[in-house]
Amino acid sequence: MICPACQATLPAGHTCQSVWDELYYAQPLPAPSFDAFCMQHLDSYCFSAKSYAAHLTRLYIGVEYANDPKQLAAVQRWLNGTVSLTKPALLATVGTRTVCDVYLAVAQGQPAMQVAHLWIADVWQAYQPQHALAKEWRTLALNSFTGKSYGLSFWRN
Repeated sequence: MICPACQATLPAGHTCQSVWDELYYAQPLPAPSFDAFCMQHLDSYCFSAKSYAAHLTRLYIGVEYANDPKQLAAVQRWLNGTVSLTKPALLATVGTRTVCDVYLAVAQGQPAMQVAHLWIADVWQAYQPQHALAKEWRTLALNSFTGKSYGLSFWRN
């Protein structure tokens, strides 16, 4: 079977959710892996504009800023407030690698962390048309968190 959301070829008897659950509880995975999974399963995890913003921005911070906890906290605080967002148009593709690729590679003895990083990078690359939006949302979150309008010198890479 094929997952309708991410187009993964599913292992027999599995859904993408069951593959994710099995990996999550059995293997250490990089922090942005959940956001990568969500950005490939939009109907389930990114229904609202806020949830889309949360996962896209967290994926961005995970990949580009090593999952910096201060930045992630700023995004959470920002989105817990009253913000007006418009959900962007969905992309035609959400990546060529999926959680099922990680699952199969791990089953063949490859290190979960290494394979998961490749998957996360692939998902982030698929969202290249929305990188500027993720950066904008991150900036809004950091400005909201710090109370500043400009200059994020406090928030360094």
